[in-house]
Amino acid sequence: GTIGVIFDIKDLPQKHIDYGFLESFSVGTSKAWNTFVDNGKGIWKMITGKVSARNISSPIGIAQVYGSDFEWENFWRLTGLISIALAFMNLLPIPALDGGHVVFLIIEMIKGKPLGDKFMERAQIVGFVILLSLMVFAFGNDILKLFGK
Repeated sequence: GTIGVIFDIKDLPQKHIDYGFLESFSVGTSKAWNTFVDNGKGIWKMITGKVSARNISSPIGIAQVYGSDFEWENFWRLTGLISIALAFMNLLPIPALDGGHVVFLIIEMIKGKPLGDKFMERAQIVGFVILLSLMVFAFGNDILKLFGK
């Protein structure tokens, strides 16, 4: 789905196409970019209320989706999806993440001087609290789903 929401690993599209060595780079790049964009659209849908934040999952939810069926192709597909989702999340303008650092650098360029150490320390703490809150929320979602709530 748009934000990587699936209920069973077998729901992932299963179409096998053999690509040549060079062609595989453009196809892989295109698929990675589309996944990256889909993550952005999914986050936007959550922000605008079109998709429930209850769809956010932790490793517990990922393990449930992955299940006990182990297939190398699905394993690597899921690994790639998680990697791209993490790359997207890392670019969000949250202080403890790279996207937050970019925002601070832009502010410093506009101001013409560095931001204060105390401000940066507090911003990093706020970013860390945001990340911990998201993690607790995601784990909470999955635990509630486990118990059928």
